[in-house]
Amino acid sequence: MKHIRFLFRAGTILAWVVIFMGLLYSTKFFELFPGKKTITIAAWSDILDPAILSAFQKKTGVTINLSYFSSNEELLVKLKKTGGKGFDLIIPSDYAVKLLHQENLLKKIDRSKLTFIEDLNPVLLGHEYDPHNEYSLPLFWELFGVGVDQSFFTPDQLKDPWQLIFNHTSHPYTITMVNDPIEMVMLASLYLFGNADTLDQAKLKTVEELLQKQKKFVKAYVDFRGDYFLATKNCAAIVSSSSYILRAQKQFPFIKFVVPQKTFVTIENCALSRATVHEDIIYALLNYLYQPESIVAHCEQFSFFPSTISALSLLTGNQQQRDLAGMNADRFSQLLFFKKQMDQIDLIRTWARIKS
Repeated sequence: MKHIRFLFRAGTILAWVVIFMGLLYSTKFFELFPGKKTITIAAWSDILDPAILSAFQKKTGVTINLSYFSSNEELLVKLKKTGGKGFDLIIPSDYAVKLLHQENLLKKIDRSKLTFIEDLNPVLLGHEYDPHNEYSLPLFWELFGVGVDQSFFTPDQLKDPWQLIFNHTSHPYTITMVNDPIEMVMLASLYLFGNADTLDQAKLKTVEELLQKQKKFVKAYVDFRGDYFLATKNCAAIVSSSSYILRAQKQFPFIKFVVPQKTFVTIENCALSRATVHEDIIYALLNYLYQPESIVAHCEQFSFFPSTISALSLLTGNQQQRDLAGMNADRFSQLLFFKKQMDQIDLIRTWARIKS
């Protein structure tokens, strides 16, 4: 009797499995859920305003999932692992766009479906990582510089901010340094050699010696929390991107953002995953995100610089943010981009020795 019951139950379960699999692989299965569409965005944790995304969801009925990454390298690993599947819209930094394209993880952008192309700031277009912007469009940008406690330094000391970070001969104080090996090495190379174009073994050794010497003054290696150390006066100076320092400045007036004459720019871009099957939704979302009001709302909240011309006149942030956001083409051309320009094994070994 027990044997018969077991066979009956097994048969019932098998029948349901067959029915479910039949539905799953039938196009009619998806018709049972009309209007239920979901897209996934891979983004930094503090680059998109949830309120603006929520408004788009209410307007369209589309569900937006956010998948956060903490570095461009993490993003690259995620997409390589799945071939881009599971992701629709990606927001990588400039040099990462090139790496993602080389791995065939991006889909070419159809500009005919976008309403804001003519509004994009020309200084943000046509750069080496995507010369014709076929696979990426600038969303926001920022500069690398030095955040300082103004009460700690004299005006003369602030004339050369990289000296505050790499030369502590005057008097000791603590700083925070970036936690990305590419950024750290290229910043040190810029200070030592006046450029960051090429690094042979001899130059890399000199860079490592400088960073080892600097290490005793480094309170922490951080990408996202340097402003905390500055705001709490645990550090007198920090290396960081402009958004974090300008944001902290709103609450702590003693903080000053000092921009070196030679420094790095980072452009955060929108790109389509090669594997997306929701192109129409993505283009609708992009047209929504690039509206002047949306761009400005993000820039006011996160202290980014906008990618569109129309947003420049609408900014109400502090004067320094407005001035930097409206940077002319000649000044912008002097800025440098981070890029992977050394052997990965050499970089990892150098990084390990510095951090150990």
